Amino acid sequence: MNTLVLALDGFHAGFTGFGGCTWIETPELDSLAAQGVIFDRFFTDRLKLSAIYDIIWGGKDQTFAQRIEQLGFKTALFSDTEDVLEHRASTGFQIIESALTAESNSALAEELEQTRLFETFASLADLIQELSKSDKPFFCWAHIGSMGRLWDAPYSYRSQYVSEGDLPPLENALVPDALPVNFESKVANDAESTVTIPILQSAALNDSDGQTSVPDDVKLQLAQTYAGQVNVLEDCLSLLTTDLKQTGLWDKTALALFSTRGIGLGEHGEVGMNYPTFHTEFARLTGLIRAPQPLFGPRRTQALIAPADWSAFLEALAANPESFALPVGRSRLLSEEDDRRVVQTPAWRYLYSADAPHDGQLYVMPDDRWEVNDTSSICENVIEEILSVSEQSELSELLTNVFH
Repeated sequence: MNTLVLALDGFHAGFTGFGGCTWIETPELDSLAAQGVIFDRFFTDRLKLSAIYDIIWGGKDQTFAQRIEQLGFKTALFSDTEDVLEHRASTGFQIIESALTAESNSALAEELEQTRLFETFASLADLIQELSKSDKPFFCWAHIGSMGRLWDAPYSYRSQYVSEGDLPPLENALVPDALPVNFESKVANDAESTVTIPILQSAALNDSDGQTSVPDDVKLQLAQTYAGQVNVLEDCLSLLTTDLKQTGLWDKTALALFSTRGIGLGEHGEVGMNYPTFHTEFARLTGLIRAPQPLFGPRRTQALIAPADWSAFLEALAANPESFALPVGRSRLLSEEDDRRVVQTPAWRYLYSADAPHDGQLYVMPDDRWEVNDTSSICENVIEEILSVSEQSELSELLTNVFH
């Protein structure tokens, strides 16, 4: 059986129907989820893309691709991101195809076929057809990073969710962290009026307390604009699956789709991909696996998993898809990058700085999915226990029981 991996960088886990979003339509993604396994509590423990691939593709003696090749696959890497193409473990793939293109154009596409995602998926479809001619099953890893770099959806895609009185969708294809400090945008439904919306380099504004924040109307504008890009992804996925069905590959191919990182849309004062944090808009990942075997899905798991677990799942899937089992998951997840730290247990998620470990942000999991209510000021006993979990072999009931 063939395996196709779609690794989407900058794909926000809050923008799918199967992930709980009710205001945008993602029928193709939902259809894939209905046929497969959904990983509800999949989090990255790194923020830099190269570090994430160190974990996913790494190995003491062999790279991930080399292990897959030993299972009898023709392996291929397809990527539109230089850091992935040049990763030291990428050389393990037998075929490497670049989809790098210049991204200086900030104009919106006029139709679906002119978007960067469509061009990328079209090239991927061509590669898949070439791989299918081999006498071996193929394992194709496709890393697609334009969701976090370029929002060039046609205006009709990004305007469909705008209501009267909302700010209009952005008219620039660049992700907002690359926009100038000030730009002009027309007020929705009023072509004669304009309003200047200040967006700093990180798209963050300072509030009266000196904390970074993004106005609510700008957050909504960003979300509606990004939703249009998700619908472009939807259409591209639909065309890809249709192509696989028409060429007879659909019933011979497992499809694994996941995000390597999410993207900030103003939730905690950050927008875009240049300044990721461990907040869930960046760290919570979409993950699903669909396989053609009978009774493979639908299933979903609440197991706490990280990128290292995901690569193990993919290897197990390639080796024997019929015996693929849901993961047990981790009792806790420890994440760090530079001075940023996260400790996550089944019931809590604590984000803090290494320089001030007691001055972090504490969220109840899984109830507070998008980290809205910081409970650190009223749960100091939880913080004390959380900071000690790396030295314990077992977690207390306090850290594992959601109904605390």
